[in-house]
This record gives sequence, C-alpha cells and structure tokens, in this order.
Amino acid sequence: MSRSYSTDLRVRVSAATAGQISGPFKDKEHGIFTYYLLKGLGGAADSDEDKILTIAELAKYVHSKVKDYAALKGREQTPELQGDGKRVLVMW
Repeated sequence: MSRSYSTDLRVRVSAATAGQISGPFKDKEHGIFTYYLLKGLGGAADSDEDKILTIAELAKYVHSKVKDYAALKGREQTPELQGDGKRVLVMW
C-alpha cells in the first residue's frame, strides 16, 4: 500500500485558545497540554496503531485529553494544533 505524506513543515501549536489560561497537571509536574503532547508524541496518539504519527492524530488526541482533563477540574482549556494533518511527526 502506497501512502502520500506532506512535506509542509508549518505547524501551529497553542496550549489554549484566546481568553483561556493553560492549567497545570500537578501530579505529573507539567502543564496539562505539555503532558498530553509528550504522551501523544510517545505513541499514545497513534490511533490506527500503524507506528506513524501524523499531526491529525496528535491534534485529535491532545485536544480530547486536555479538554476532558480541564473539565474535570472545572476549567475550560482547548488546545490547538494546526497544520497539514497528513504531516508525519514520528515513525517507529
């Protein structure tokens, strides 16, 4: 099976949208966004388990995890990762 991957290197990353404040994940000694970004880059975001992580997979994972965790803490935090969703970030 042949796949086509983007070579566009531009990616925009933010921990929260305008008017929101990013929050801490005190148990993990990181911000919520940083914790889930690193976890996602480590493979947790590879939703189709093909050992290829794209921006789309990472964005979906981080958005969901951060938004859910912040809601549990009574806060609103919506991270943004924008770029060509087909862009491969990590392969292993």
